[in-house]
Amino acid sequence: MKYCGLLNLPEDWGSSFDMRMLMAQTDESLRKAYICSPCRADSPEGVYVNMLAARYYMYYIYTHMGYCPCAPHAILPAILNDKSLYERKLALNFGIELLHIASEVFVCGHVLTDGMRGEILKALDLNIPVSVFSPGLCTIIQDFTSSSMVQFCDDHIPLIFNASELFKSEEELQ
Repeated sequence: MKYCGLLNLPEDWGSSFDMRMLMAQTDESLRKAYICSPCRADSPEGVYVNMLAARYYMYYIYTHMGYCPCAPHAILPAILNDKSLYERKLALNFGIELLHIASEVFVCGHVLTDGMRGEILKALDLNIPVSVFSPGLCTIIQDFTSSSMVQFCDDHIPLIFNASELFKSEEELQ
């Protein structure tokens, strides 16, 4: 796989990250972070790119921010069919359940989907702070939630980018 210069990731970042995440699960001092970013797309290739972006957001949040991140949409689309109402509901419910173990939610990218909206509202219901990296998206979220627990975080610019901006074209990913 080829990645754009923006990321400047090591060649084996994906496989080394898997092992790091397995090791992080044993470190009880790491706070859990839930990654909220787009998953749905018009094509399987688009969903795949969004899955890669979710993995990148996890990688970044682990390596630069010191959280143990979770993003169910980094893997679930490969095993559950989003076109099936039952399987989509199963995936969304799994994500909502994962929110219960998170100490913070990080909203990445600058697009808000219906699934993300539901995750954000549930997080706020659970009194989990929500950090948003895109100023425009933060304003939108603050408007529909009216919550002081939604905050803009401008310290981590790479988390603003969407999948299509992070990775080269879908054709180059194959």
